[in-house]
Amino acid sequence: MAEERKEIEAKYLRGLKFRTSTSEVVAKDGGRKVKQFTPVERALEADDVLSWKDTGNAVVIVTADGQKITVQKDDGKKDDGKKGK
Repeated sequence: MAEERKEIEAKYLRGLKFRTSTSEVVAKDGGRKVKQFTPVERALEADDVLSWKDTGNAVVIVTADGQKITVQKDDGKKDDGKKGK
């Protein structure tokens, strides 16, 4: 049986960028047509994630544009440096 993969939480994608390019055919000198590529950056979306793994204290994300990103988890606890009594 195929294992169903859970979608990554959006909080881990916040602030990450997806890098791609768009192409356009332009006329250069002499009327020669050339395909020109323009870089584009946008916010990373869940559909852009090829694979991800929860390693305990971090999440490792592999994106469709070839990036491997490690995002540290925030457990929500504030560490003020004091030991509890």
